[in-house]
Amino acid sequence: MQTLVVYDSKFGNTEQIAHAIADGLRTNYNVQIASLADAPLLSAAELDLLVVGGPTQKHGASPELSALLSGLSRRSLAGLQAAAFDTRYHISAFLSGSAAQRIADRLKRAGCQLVAAPASFFVERDQPPAGAKRRHAQERLEAGEVERAKAWAQTLGQRGPLPGEEPNRATSINAKTIGVIFGLSGITHGLAEILQGNTPTHGVLINAIAAGSSWTRWAEGSEGAFTLVPNFLLTGTLAVLLGFPYNLVPGLRKLPVSDMRDWEAIRAWADSLATTF
Repeated sequence: MQTLVVYDSKFGNTEQIAHAIADGLRTNYNVQIASLADAPLLSAAELDLLVVGGPTQKHGASPELSALLSGLSRRSLAGLQAAAFDTRYHISAFLSGSAAQRIADRLKRAGCQLVAAPASFFVERDQPPAGAKRRHAQERLEAGEVERAKAWAQTLGQRGPLPGEEPNRATSINAKTIGVIFGLSGITHGLAEILQGNTPTHGVLINAIAAGSSWTRWAEGSEGAFTLVPNFLLTGTLAVLLGFPYNLVPGLRKLPVSDMRDWEAIRAWADSLATTF
């Protein structure tokens, strides 16, 4: 079974942890370890397990590691088992941040199935002389962290996907069906609101389908709705756009909506539309 351990390291601490993890994994896997600069192209077809780690910087992953993970397109590593780790100070993750959590989020976006919760290994904080800056280059791992990393790695080969990571087809079908029903309902309301024209809504509670409209089955029937947009034409247009089942249209189903900062993914998706329409 093939495993790749990819790490980023600035002062050598994360590199030590990465090598300890690689040693621990060798009891179950054929292991390749690579620094960020030497990492091969990531491929789900060639790997059984991917482990990625780096130092926590500014509450997240380093810019270099973030760039690598951001370059992974959605579902490009679908089905690949993975784990994430970091090095940071031994304080609350709320205060220090966690590169491992950011890494895990990106791996999940790429379709990986996590086999362990993101793991942190701790670095002793330098205590500089009064008035001096902290000397990060002198900071070292806490005692026992290398051994803990090796032990953590040895359990990875014995685990399956975390609860909630393994795809559940029935749940997926139910969620999509409910989503389509609500989406079509939103489109219906939106069209009825558009037909009421460029008129004010006079409040947040409106009749999406006006009383007595031919859209209702009885003379004074109507359907209420809630809106923050004070205009029937605008709120109706938004309802149609947001309710449209994009996943039912080939070419639109890969619309990268989860992270609007991922401009490269958005441009690639937009370019792909030229071959569809």
